[in-house]
Amino acid sequence: MAIKARTLKRTGITVYDIDFRDQDGDRVREAAGTTMTQAKSLLTKRKGQVLDGTYRNPKKEARKAEEAKGPTFAEFADRFIREYASARRSDYYEQRLRPAIEPAPGVKEKRAGPLRRELGARYMREFRPADFDAFRLERSNASYQGRQLSASTVRKDLTLLSTMFKLAKRWGVIDTNPAADVEKPKEPEPQGRPLSTEEWGKVAAQLTPTLRALSLFALAAGARLQEAVRLRWSDVDTRGGFIYFSAESKMARSKRVKLGEAAKAVLADMERVRKEVARATSSVPEFVFVYPNGGTLHSKRERNRVSQRWRDAAETAGMPWASFKSLRTTAASWAEEEGIPVGETKALLGHADVRTTQRFYVRSDADRTANVVSALDRRLVSGVDTQVDTRPETPSSEATARA
Repeated sequence: MAIKARTLKRTGITVYDIDFRDQDGDRVREAAGTTMTQAKSLLTKRKGQVLDGTYRNPKKEARKAEEAKGPTFAEFADRFIREYASARRSDYYEQRLRPAIEPAPGVKEKRAGPLRRELGARYMREFRPADFDAFRLERSNASYQGRQLSASTVRKDLTLLSTMFKLAKRWGVIDTNPAADVEKPKEPEPQGRPLSTEEWGKVAAQLTPTLRALSLFALAAGARLQEAVRLRWSDVDTRGGFIYFSAESKMARSKRVKLGEAAKAVLADMERVRKEVARATSSVPEFVFVYPNGGTLHSKRERNRVSQRWRDAAETAGMPWASFKSLRTTAASWAEEEGIPVGETKALLGHADVRTTQRFYVRSDADRTANVVSALDRRLVSGVDTQVDTRPETPSSEATARA
């Protein structure tokens, strides 16, 4: 233990510090006043506290208090992305939780994800169930680029938070899950509606040959855009008559689909394109759907371009509500109209739950009421007299007497 004097440069005042070791043998330096008497008194006091085990190192206590709080939301989000979200096919979690990215020269700064911006500084152990109720109300009234956030977006964010806190409890970061009973907005109805055969023909006429082939194949096979553009020739079994969609899709689930005549015709056309590209570039395309110059469509950037071009074509055809996603709704609805059991359509679309498939059956109310109206007609039409008397009414004698 020692006492050291030092002079403050700005004021010239001499102050004293004491150096000693705590119960754990760690060195501690502490300011002890402006006189030697004060320094000796404090050093004697600290020596007694160390001997009887009552001394508490302020830095250690602050560190323990910080550790007791656990990680912040932002710190846990980094672990969540690394150990959970990165293994998922969808990048939605990473988009909502990503940290800010420092701008490189000539590159626009990338802001942190909205959930990290809003909740990042809070400690995971500080959250209470009421916080998620407040978050739901706040997000329900929030807007982005001048438009109110959809119920679907709010629901996805709450589902993400629920998953995060469930894993935080499982990993021992928190003792209880405050988001276990979080109330979420009602699942929104599917947007848009299926295309009729005539409408599909009008949109197809506006598409380029490559996008028309891609769209026809997606409709015939009930495939997502991501599944279709990532299809490799090695996944096509023309002899056995099957297509194998890999687990790279949105649901990270592989599936096998029977090749229909429409899909076979598309594959035959793309085989010709493949040979032409191979002759022109001396490189055989790996993917089924490629541009005439050999360019692929499977990157996220190209998928976005396909989606935008599809919407433009649909708008030109007079259907601004339609998108590439409408093709799956169309496939499900056409299957329903043909009397295909929903379980079989579920297998085609690759859904885990049949209820998800049923949400794609978005036929009009007129279609859904047709059988009921027919049943009522059978009862009504079978009556003795269903003819309506259209002659003008004349006052009865009783009514005339009252008048």
